[in-house]
Amino acid sequence: MIRSLLLLAFITLFIAGCSTTKLFYEDSNSYVDSLVKQKEFAIALRHIEKLNKKDPDYRRLQKRRPQILKQLTAYEQLTLTKSRKLEQAEKWSQAVQLLQKALKHIPESKILLQELQRVESERSEEIAQVEYQITLHKARSIRDGQDLYKQLYQLDSDRSLAPEIVQQRARVITDELLKLAKAEVAAKETIKSRNLLKLAGEVDPEIRRSPEFRKLLRQIEEIEKGITRAIKKKREIEQERQIKAYKILFKQNNFIEAQIALKQIEKQFKNSKPIRKLRRQLNKSVSNEIKKHMEKGQTFYSKEQLEYAIREWGHVLLLEPNNQVALEQISRAVKVLEKLQNVRNNQQR
Repeated sequence: MIRSLLLLAFITLFIAGCSTTKLFYEDSNSYVDSLVKQKEFAIALRHIEKLNKKDPDYRRLQKRRPQILKQLTAYEQLTLTKSRKLEQAEKWSQAVQLLQKALKHIPESKILLQELQRVESERSEEIAQVEYQITLHKARSIRDGQDLYKQLYQLDSDRSLAPEIVQQRARVITDELLKLAKAEVAAKETIKSRNLLKLAGEVDPEIRRSPEFRKLLRQIEEIEKGITRAIKKKREIEQERQIKAYKILFKQNNFIEAQIALKQIEKQFKNSKPIRKLRRQLNKSVSNEIKKHMEKGQTFYSKEQLEYAIREWGHVLLLEPNNQVALEQISRAVKVLEKLQNVRNNQQR
């Protein structure tokens, strides 16, 4: 009998737990209303998706679904706006709490999750930067105060200002500086890591003899050599690319563009031996081209084909803008053309 009663009680509780909605809410619509008010948009949408088609509120809730989605998006955007305002005011903890709370309501939100990860990352960076500056400040204070402390110690008859205290503080700070330098070396920040090691050596000169200090110094030198090699290789590849483009122009006898390209190469990569060879080759070709156009221009001029002559000499100026012979020839041809034009005009009258 007792077992039967216990079994009946268990079944009753199980049914009650499975039908919580019906116990506390008269219908599905009321249940969804309460979820939306509590900003539980994700649960509300899941409830609508799983709703039986025979439910009296099925159609009504299906129509409400787009509206709930809009409310969800609006809540998401509002949370982002509030979070960024808190971040600007440097209220990092409140921004994190706000985003975490919103994610409980809409855990599927990728935007909020990404924002939370970004804020947490930036907060960590901000804290690390503050700690970094504090360590530097402490180190500089010890370094700058060492001479004064020595003077005070000499004047102290009781010898209450023990130098061991300063040395102990210096060792603690140099250990922190080495840790920071190690992190900067891992990040390949050679300038920062060198400055940290320099400061550590100034705070405690003995640290320069330590294996860790020397190891970090060697690592920095290796990184710097690697960076130098990479920069050199990059410059070589870029130089090869530009020379290749120049050679194409040269082969096409496009000496005007070739001159511009070679000037750029000379400016960027200085006057190396291969580049000087290219310059001599181009100068010779340009000189031959100028000679050819000058001769053609003179031939046209002697045949009184002045327009063609001016065109040939104009091409010379494109290759060599300061060519005085070409300038004089063009000036003379233009004057002749003007006289001929005046004669023609007089004949027409």
